[in-house]
Amino acid sequence: HARHTAQAVHPVPQTNQRRQKPRGRTRVAHEQLQRPLRRSGVRDSPTLPWLLVGWHAPGFDADKTELPALTVLAELRFGETSPLYQRLVVKEQLVDEFQYEVPREQDPGLFQLVVRLTKPEHAPAVIKAIQDTLLAARTERVDPKQLAAVKSHLKYGFARGMASASSVGAIVAGFVRYERDLETLNRYYRSFD
Repeated sequence: HARHTAQAVHPVPQTNQRRQKPRGRTRVAHEQLQRPLRRSGVRDSPTLPWLLVGWHAPGFDADKTELPALTVLAELRFGETSPLYQRLVVKEQLVDEFQYEVPREQDPGLFQLVVRLTKPEHAPAVIKAIQDTLLAARTERVDPKQLAAVKSHLKYGFARGMASASSVGAIVAGFVRYERDLETLNRYYRSFD
């Protein structure tokens, strides 16, 4: 036999008002200022330690210069020909991998440095070198010839990456996803100038 229980029934309020749709483009509020430095670590690991350092970065917009400027800055200060890379990787060998990553997502992301230390005790010296490099980037002027060389390297490096049909397809897909228009790619690389 089925048992019946009394359940409270709440009537749905009737309204004659229509729900208003938002007009225009939805805007995402800017993120708050960056918080103080946070650290975390793993001790007694049998593998070489990694250091990941990140800062807030703007979202992708083909018509703005923030991401191209960040890409140029990253190549100037953290690329393979930069003084910091040459010092930490080549000369002092405090790290054996040193990479940067500039996000290219529509939403704001993180600009990251990914560094593999040769010994855990090198971490303070590497962090200080990175911080000193960022301070120098804020206070020192860049040689115009060096700046032109880096921009050229980035543009022609991009063009060299289109060596096969599959690489062209991957690159085009990476840019068409923003506005469903191939011109997005051209506008983005024009903003390097």
